[in-house]
Amino acid sequence: MTDTNPTLDLTPPVLMAPLPSAPAEQPVTGPAVDAAPRTRWAAIIWGLVFAAISVTALWITVDAGRRDAVADWVVSLSPPAIVAYLLLAGGAIALVGGLVGIARRLQRGPRAAASSPPTA
Repeated sequence: MTDTNPTLDLTPPVLMAPLPSAPAEQPVTGPAVDAAPRTRWAAIIWGLVFAAISVTALWITVDAGRRDAVADWVVSLSPPAIVAYLLLAGGAIALVGGLVGIARRLQRGPRAAASSPPTA
């Protein structure tokens, strides 16, 4: 007996997706790939300041004579002298902050300084 009903193929046809073409060259919009890494001058300057403070404190605390001399000096300070030393410390902090700002401005270069809006 011959089969008069042909069998139906119910599998979906395989569609061939087009092969991806080579990606187009995209222009670099960010910082240059081969640019040197940015130096963090604020960290360097503040690190040097804190290192100097810690070396001085260590130098004072190592010797008993220096410790006693500093203790006698601190106890003998008058109130105007305390205010003057506090102002001196605040000025030193402002000086270091200014040096950090100058270093940052110099690192940016003249083009970035010219394009930044003036501050009032």
